[in-house]
Amino acid sequence: MNYVEQMDASEDYLRPWDLDSVCEMLSSRKPNSHIMVVRPSRMEHMINYYDNFVTLNRFGGPDYLKGRHAIPHLFHLVHNTLKTVQEPPFRSLITGRELISEDSNVCSNDASQDNAGNARQIHGDAIDSISLVAFSKGCIVLNQLVTELYLLSELPEELQTLYTNFLKKVSEIAWLDGGHQGREGAWITNPNFLKKLLAFLPQLLVTIHVTPYQMHDATRPWIGNECRRFESLCRTAGGNVSFTLHGGDIKNPSIRTHFMALDAYGKSE
Repeated sequence: MNYVEQMDASEDYLRPWDLDSVCEMLSSRKPNSHIMVVRPSRMEHMINYYDNFVTLNRFGGPDYLKGRHAIPHLFHLVHNTLKTVQEPPFRSLITGRELISEDSNVCSNDASQDNAGNARQIHGDAIDSISLVAFSKGCIVLNQLVTELYLLSELPEELQTLYTNFLKKVSEIAWLDGGHQGREGAWITNPNFLKKLLAFLPQLLVTIHVTPYQMHDATRPWIGNECRRFESLCRTAGGNVSFTLHGGDIKNPSIRTHFMALDAYGKSE
């Protein structure tokens, strides 16, 4: 996904999925929420690279244990964005359709509230619930966050407290058809990491939307195998798991099939 101008120059099927359109779609489905869409640090040959969150190996796959910057980056991105939109000239636009700060898009869809009320609502201290949602290769960011949560005790106590208070606000993590061009690690399959996650967030909703594009790819069978193991481990650990396979009867899934997972998120809520 990218900005409108870049998507308009791409294939027709990609145009509904630029960052701005996805932000507006999610905002319309979650009208009482503020939506922040974070773009990858770079894009090459239609492949997104999330170096801003994850250390990548020479195959372009994630090397989760080498990175320690996903939680700090997410924390400061959210903090700085919320701070920015409360300052001129953004403050007067909080009830507008779209705000952009650094590497994120922020949409607000509640035009019935006045600016002051909205500003109070999005103030960092007032946030009581966060949903983390990722699509396709972006799911490696969620995996990195889960890995770093397990390793949180390595940090100084002050940072542990800071990031713990932030992460405790997470009520849902949604993996939407995760996959990448590496050779493993599309899904978290370490049971200790998932036990830690679900013990840390016992009320967490684990949302999984997948399609045959990833799950039935004969050239990358490890993706489907990892996903099934991930779901099983989450359920075994007592997690509240919602799993949906979209287009399961599609014999020759294409990239269009892939986007069914993104389109499905939030529809039934």
